[in-house]
Amino acid sequence: LQIKTSGGLAQVQCTSGTVYLDEVDVQGNGSKNANAVRASSCKTVARRSKFRSNVGGLLIDKGELWMENSYVVDNGTVAAAFGAFKFIGDPKATITYSTIVKHRQTTSSSTFNCSGGNTNLVIRNSAIVGLTPTVAGCTFPMDMMMVPMLPGTKYHQAASVAEMDSVLGQTLKDIEIVTVN
Repeated sequence: LQIKTSGGLAQVQCTSGTVYLDEVDVQGNGSKNANAVRASSCKTVARRSKFRSNVGGLLIDKGELWMENSYVVDNGTVAAAFGAFKFIGDPKATITYSTIVKHRQTTSSSTFNCSGGNTNLVIRNSAIVGLTPTVAGCTFPMDMMMVPMLPGTKYHQAASVAEMDSVLGQTLKDIEIVTVN
């Protein structure tokens, strides 16, 4: 199923319910002011789905996000409030085996934006690449930590002690978040 350009606030919108996105391609065209997903007090489950080329990726206001084996790619604009993810009201979010890449710099961050802190954000076995700053206002679990800029590069790296099997066929041992200035 492909959902493309709703013209509203979001391609997919949920209020006080549950939405299952299995093998769904939510694609914007860059000219409409729509997020891929706008969920308020909802349980949002995304499996094997793509969220790409939207003004903003997934806005999760309270509720819960469970994402597995999905792609969040090329979201955000210079004037947008967020790129890939915006978490409001401390929702529970678990992202596993997913690829989160190529989000534009926005008014806050390219990848993760949290309002009111977020101690329930868990990311495992995923590849993440974003423009600096990648994270704004989010608190990650203790097993994820930001490390200094890599010498001689414009890249930052974040590592996790969680084990990874592979990303795109490459065997890895740590989650990596790479950001580009």
